[in-house]
Parts: sequence; structure tokens; C-alpha cells
Amino acid sequence: MRPKLEAPRCTRAEREESIRTQLRSHRLPREWESELGSVDGDTVLLMFWLDTLARRVRHAHLKEVAREGMSYSEAKVLYSLLLSGPPYRASPTRINADLDLTSGGVTKTVDRLEREGLVERRRDDVDGRSIQVGLTREGVGVAQRIARAFASRYEKLVGSLDAAQRRVAVRVVRELLDTLDGPL
Repeated sequence: MRPKLEAPRCTRAEREESIRTQLRSHRLPREWESELGSVDGDTVLLMFWLDTLARRVRHAHLKEVAREGMSYSEAKVLYSLLLSGPPYRASPTRINADLDLTSGGVTKTVDRLEREGLVERRRDDVDGRSIQVGLTREGVGVAQRIARAFASRYEKLVGSLDAAQRRVAVRVVRELLDTLDGPL
């Protein structure tokens, strides 16, 4: 009788590298197939890759904003105000809605940015009861540097895609977001 051969044991790092290799070759890792059953492999791969992409972009953003000496939430507030266009102002409620921060998180973030001289609070010109948060001149400069760094990173990320591929990617991701959130 032949002795039973056991599969060679591998380390966790070796297993993870095997999974990464399978993912790069557009295959659902064998280890996942047995756990997920009849789930469509392409669906799982797409969601896995979107999650990986989001984490890597966020990590790159964190490194970029660290160069400016600020937190990610501070950079997001500056970026959002910049993209609102001149005069670069918005209500705390609008900032909260745009960035999905809690109201307490917005308040603390704006407090820190105000201490740094990057934003200022002022009464709304139309409704004096409301407060608007606006970029200072220095805040505009910092926000522009961050926006340019983000845009440069985005260009590098999608630079290998031609215009038609980018349009398809935009449409597909928009449809996925609409499925989660409802159409914009």
C-alpha cells in the first residue's frame, strides 16, 4: 500500500502570495471558491478589486495630506470647499452631506482648520442666522496643492486607459453607486 501524500504545508505569507497571484491572473482563488459556493466569481473579483483600489487611493491620499501636516478629514473639507468654487464657502450641514462626516466631526475639523488659519466662519450673507465656512487665502493655496496632488495621482492611475475605456469605467462605477445610493 502506498503511503498517503500530504499537501506540503505553506506559511500564511505563501498562501497570501498564492491568492494575490491568482487574483492578478483574473481567477477567483481556489480557497475562496469552496467558501463562497455558487457566487459568481467575477462579481467577487470586481468587488475585491474595487475595495483594493479604494484602499490604495485612500492610502495615497493619506500620504499626500501628511505632507501638508493635516488629517484626511481636514484635507477633505479643504478639497470640498475648493471644489464648491468661489467664494469657496459652504454651510457645515453641506460639508457634512458632501463628505459623510458626522456633525461633531465637521465641527472639530473646522475648529482645527480655523486655528491653522485655513478656514474662517462667517455669517451667511443671505440668512444671517446661518454660518458659512470659507477658505482663507492661505486655505485656497493649501487646497489647490492638495487638489493638484490628487489630480496628478488620478491621472497616473487611469493614464493607461484610453478615453473609451475611461468612459466605460465611469459608467460602470456610476451604475454600481446608483445601485447602492439611488441615482444622483
